[in-house]
Amino acid sequence: MNAFTCTKFIKSKLSYTNLNLCEFIKIYKSINQGERISKHVFYFDESFHDQKITVSAEGKVNTRSENALDTYVGIFWGCEEKDLEHNLKLLSDFEKKQKAMFGLKEDHEPKSTTITKSNFKYGIHSFNKNAMSFYKDLFSVISDINPIIQIDCISKTEFFVINAFKDFQIRTPGVDKDAFYYALTKFLIVYGNDDLFRSLRDVHNRETAQHLKDELIFNLDCIMRETEHIKRKEIEHSAYCEIRRILTEADFSINTDSKYDFRYYPNFDGLLLLLSEMGINPENVTVTIDNEEKTYAEAVKYHFADVKQADSAKTIQIRLSDILSGFIGRIMYAMFHDPNNAEDKVSDIAKIGENDLVRKRLLSSAWFDLTEDKFDLYQLIFRELIERHQHYWTIMTRLYNDEIIRFKSLLKYFSHYGSYEEYQRIESSEHSEYCSNLCCKNIMCGYEQL
Repeated sequence: MNAFTCTKFIKSKLSYTNLNLCEFIKIYKSINQGERISKHVFYFDESFHDQKITVSAEGKVNTRSENALDTYVGIFWGCEEKDLEHNLKLLSDFEKKQKAMFGLKEDHEPKSTTITKSNFKYGIHSFNKNAMSFYKDLFSVISDINPIIQIDCISKTEFFVINAFKDFQIRTPGVDKDAFYYALTKFLIVYGNDDLFRSLRDVHNRETAQHLKDELIFNLDCIMRETEHIKRKEIEHSAYCEIRRILTEADFSINTDSKYDFRYYPNFDGLLLLLSEMGINPENVTVTIDNEEKTYAEAVKYHFADVKQADSAKTIQIRLSDILSGFIGRIMYAMFHDPNNAEDKVSDIAKIGENDLVRKRLLSSAWFDLTEDKFDLYQLIFRELIERHQHYWTIMTRLYNDEIIRFKSLLKYFSHYGSYEEYQRIESSEHSEYCSNLCCKNIMCGYEQL
């Protein structure tokens, strides 16, 4: 599948357990006839990182708070060791310019939060003069460096679902467990509410498991009753009917908890798979990560030449990973929370019919009201984040990957236009409609790969 049409999935056991060395060597040898002998260096940082996923006694989930994003975003960037000195000079020149522009003190370095949150409300449309200069310079430097980039996007809700339902036994014939996990994750992201998460919080015996089962079925019944004849909800309605059937027929012997430690192996599985695809031996790769003990503890389980931790305040390479992961995560956040695009919040599932379920959700037309320089920046970012990185494992997800698909579809949409003049011939509201259609098409394409 074309790398900027649908993102990739780790399926089967790779969805839930990390690759061991034997598995990786088998994959590596099956893909590569030889290997590059050159040494490589990679640098990692992440954004929207929650070390634990917790559910309070009131049913509040920390990853669903106002400033949170369901998607954890991790970024590796790397290059051949022989090119590092030249690349450091490019990054240093970039930072010197930004420090002068933002008036940063000598001991303060540019990072993702240097650009304030308000600049992302409607994507690049909302960028002020400094934000425009910052990201134009950034992606121009990335163009010069031409790094290897590997992106990890993991849904925290899916992580919760897979852990909570790890002992769940599906009795319905012909049901794909991955598709079930995906649909249940999406259901919780869209319609999750305090009562439901309170029931999910602590299932420890048959009685509490039955209560959770009843609560899930009640929530599904409320939603299906209201969406049965809504055209834009047809596929969703069908999926939730299937979930209900699966839950009704299933053995509901599960145990849940009020918190789960986030796991970091998908980051390194993704990097290993990309290295394999590119013919790079991990034993010739040094990985440096931002100071984070749990990520480091996972990294040293893998057979890289060396794994190091570094302070991002003192390591410009780590700051590049921070800025890139922050950019992707903040665009995702703005898309998800756009009032015109977001589904109404659910406070009482029994009154879901009072929500506006009919109106088609679209990004606000402001996203597409662009000056020529902002249109050009979208095209530059598309080239440097997507078009130049066509390897299958450039992006690592698990099962639920709607947010990274939306992000990629947004960038891809602007690339369809050969010039700003061509783009301007269409009204902003129409662009919003067309971009939404592209997103929906690509999300469906991803779902069909499950």
